[in-house]
Amino acid sequence: MLANLTAIMDGLATLVTDAGLAVNVYAFPPDDFTVPCAVVGYPTEILFDITAQRGGDQMTLPLWFAVGLSNTKSARDALSTILGDASSIKSTLDGAQSFGDVRVTDATIDRITVASGTYLAAKFDVEVI
Repeated sequence: MLANLTAIMDGLATLVTDAGLAVNVYAFPPDDFTVPCAVVGYPTEILFDITAQRGGDQMTLPLWFAVGLSNTKSARDALSTILGDASSIKSTLDGAQSFGDVRVTDATIDRITVASGTYLAAKFDVEVI
């Protein structure tokens, strides 16, 4: 059974903050943010009963690392740095945590839009069991 959503989202944000992976870290999608930043998103998928007899549930959440306005060279260069350090992000998050077992499954290039604009981001999918 999964821990509560608040514990999971706060826990992921704390791991990113403690590892110094982003300057600004948000434990939920805010109306606006300051880049560069990491944003823990709401679950995109929740699977129940992944093992027999209610042995476990799984939640997948996006974790965005927004780097800058999506149409700038500096954003591209910052994104290159994030992706070059993807193994650090994975090694920081993967493993048994107080809020569940965590595994980073993949990363994609994405855009995230908030009040102040559309930002280029690396989106990591994070599974919590």
